[in-house]
Amino acid sequence: MNTLFRSFSSIALLSALPLSSALAADPIGKLYTMSNATAGNEILVYSRLADGSLLPIDHIVTYGLGTGTGLGNQSALTLSGDGALLFAVNAGNNSISSFRITATGLEFIKTVSSGGVRPVRSQKIVVDYTF
Repeated sequence: MNTLFRSFSSIALLSALPLSSALAADPIGKLYTMSNATAGNEILVYSRLADGSLLPIDHIVTYGLGTGTGLGNQSALTLSGDGALLFAVNAGNNSISSFRITATGLEFIKTVSSGGVRPVRSQKIVVDYTF
């Protein structure tokens, strides 16, 4: 009986392997980050897979400039409270870009002046942002 159980356990494990790797390839969300490039800042979009890995899927121009160095912050990209909008700091030319998050990706709205020099946080600006 013990040998029979081990045989069935091995078959179940082997048959589950292709299923688990297929599930690992299923996207379960998106991750957004920025290039902060001096020649033109971009939002870098990655698909987040069930196994925790990331797959690069897109890069979208912000119509602003980065500084080419780290900004030393955690708010250069900020989601609106309802998760419908994404705001990106363009510290190289003192601007903030906005995007609508849709089912098919990011939709550029506009870029506006930050009202300051070398912005590193978009969090405070979001409150007064108008379209």
